[in-house]
Amino acid sequence: MKRIIPFFILVFLSVASMAQNGTDVFFSEYIEGNGNNKALEIFNPGDVALDLSAYRLVYSANGSQWDMNWRSFPSGSFIPPKKTRTLANSQFTAVGFSLDDADELDIPPFSGNDAIGLMRISAVDTVLVDVIGIPGVDPGSGWDVAGVLSATANHTLIRKSSIEKGNSNWDISRGTNEIDSEWIVKPTDFADSLGRHFFRPIVLISGIKLSNTGQDSIKTDRGTLQILADILPITATDQKLLWSSSQNLVASVDQNGLVLAFNDGTCWIRAFTMDGSGMADSVKVTTLNQSGTLPVNSITVDGLAGQDTIFLNLGSLQMTAGIKPENASNKAIEWDVDNTDIAGITQNGILTAKRNGKVLVTAKSTDGSGVSGSALIVIIGQFSELGSISALRQAYRADGTVFKITSETVLTHQVFNRNIKYVQDEGAGIEIDDPFGKITTGFKEGDGITGLTGYLEENYGMLQFHPTEDPGPETSKSNILTPILLTVDEFNDNIEKYESRLIKINQLEFDQSGEKFQELQNYTLRNGADLIVLRTEFANADYLNLSIPDSANITGIAIQLNATPKIAPRRLDDIDVLPLPKTDNADLSANKIKIYPNPVSSILYISSVRNIGKLDIRDVTGRIFQEVISPGNNVRVSMGNLSAGAYILTLYYSNHKECFKLIKENQ
Repeated sequence: MKRIIPFFILVFLSVASMAQNGTDVFFSEYIEGNGNNKALEIFNPGDVALDLSAYRLVYSANGSQWDMNWRSFPSGSFIPPKKTRTLANSQFTAVGFSLDDADELDIPPFSGNDAIGLMRISAVDTVLVDVIGIPGVDPGSGWDVAGVLSATANHTLIRKSSIEKGNSNWDISRGTNEIDSEWIVKPTDFADSLGRHFFRPIVLISGIKLSNTGQDSIKTDRGTLQILADILPITATDQKLLWSSSQNLVASVDQNGLVLAFNDGTCWIRAFTMDGSGMADSVKVTTLNQSGTLPVNSITVDGLAGQDTIFLNLGSLQMTAGIKPENASNKAIEWDVDNTDIAGITQNGILTAKRNGKVLVTAKSTDGSGVSGSALIVIIGQFSELGSISALRQAYRADGTVFKITSETVLTHQVFNRNIKYVQDEGAGIEIDDPFGKITTGFKEGDGITGLTGYLEENYGMLQFHPTEDPGPETSKSNILTPILLTVDEFNDNIEKYESRLIKINQLEFDQSGEKFQELQNYTLRNGADLIVLRTEFANADYLNLSIPDSANITGIAIQLNATPKIAPRRLDDIDVLPLPKTDNADLSANKIKIYPNPVSSILYISSVRNIGKLDIRDVTGRIFQEVISPGNNVRVSMGNLSAGAYILTLYYSNHKECFKLIKENQ
């Protein structure tokens, strides 16, 4: 057993007993949907109530390990036998489930590429009893489940009713198709079954008896005979049978028990259970008066020259079928694929790719023998070409479809963390999330990028583009980045239109003026009664830890988090401190203020009709360089020790203050 939680943490954990009657809880439903629609359902399959204090919910994010990422359940969290416990996000809105029915509302935030596990805790060890995903592995947007690409992202997973316990092996649990998977994949935001789990353990077949409807022979040329199968008990879960003939040259049998005669002779028709019970039965069939044909007994399917992958976008592959015996009377076949969304096939065996994925190609004999052969073909390198970012955003679907933007986009900002980039064209913008460094070209702001290729994913409201390859060198340089000038209402009401684009909003006042900008914080700004949120989204921005001004014109990237629009300045230049009037020797306000000379090199003179309570001189970041208390109404301020540049002069009166821009020149 793997020790997951360090010993020093276990010391502080409450000691819990082993699960009673040999059962453990397990995940019965998982929802990773739009926005805040995240939920987990935990099921107790046993015959007695289970205390969740014996368990921990462990999780990892973006390929991290979960050694320190865990949470316990509230005291008294018992799950009655054959009942569930539901954990949901407090802002869960998917139709079909009411938050009033949730047992807990503090579920850890997770995305489709995050692993989540259930751990049973004892005083000396830990046991992983169930898991969704693999800790330490980042699958991209999500893991495939039951053959559905990236099914842990923007889907609902429901545990099959026959599953009786959890599975610590995710690859076995998720399976490769809808048959071998322990899960049923439902569309995004499906929540109709959340909070109630249908549990029906597997009932194995205990016996099988074949009968031939009163006949034991086929006396007409190419005649048929239906074999019936009685299965016990009638409540057996999986009643599928595997049929076979001991002599295919005499007669074949299809998977419904229908026998087809080919030549005179005798054969045994056998049916074998497929549920693992090992039950089987046989009947003898005699064929007479047959004219004699040679049926197909095997078909081998391959791609031409052994190729099993299509690499080119919309590429094709000639499939081949090896038929035995070579002198079979009828060698005609029918071609088919199991997923026409991924690829199509003609009756000449030409397979044409549509989307990335895997497709099972089958060739079936048409001679009535029921013989077929299949091959799994992998399809990669597929993409849909789009002419703009607007078309890209409109084409979004959470299924891993790869898109290529054929037009030029312009880089407006980039940060080191996850190789985040923001690009835009004339109509829209998109955030590029590139944690694996697929883009290797060293682009600069203002560079034009053509041929961006990748897939889309929504992350807490932001539409993200995950590149799958490097687009190559820039296609233009030094493009002028002109922000879109908006009002607060225009921005707040149309975030989807402006998301990830460079925008500007003027005349904004900070509620938190005088404080310091801190990383990854939200700050409220006002324009009259209209409010907007500024987000310090970008690590190591040069304005962090500097003073917040009273007011400013703000330029930044339009982002959103859980449907809340926010503007994220890229750097100090994006914060244009206000007010910035041009001053000279003229009267500057009703207070008859004179400030001169401006620009100033040495001594600044200030004259005011009213007494000034205090004045200070700051740079554009808000850092104070000069401060004078009770200077009166005629002030002489030395500026010689200040570096050349722009400064803000603030005059404080008894009931208001006034700000002015100063230009300091070298002496």
